Amino acid sequence: MDAKETVYKLFEKTGNINYFLLYRELEKDD
Repeated sequence: MDAKETVYKLFEKTGNINYFLLYRELEKDD
């Protein structure tokens, strides 16, 4: 599992918008 997937899973589990924002940051790097 890559970092992006892990972060997204955390977002789904917690509903914490910060994880989603972090996920979007990781998207840009790809």
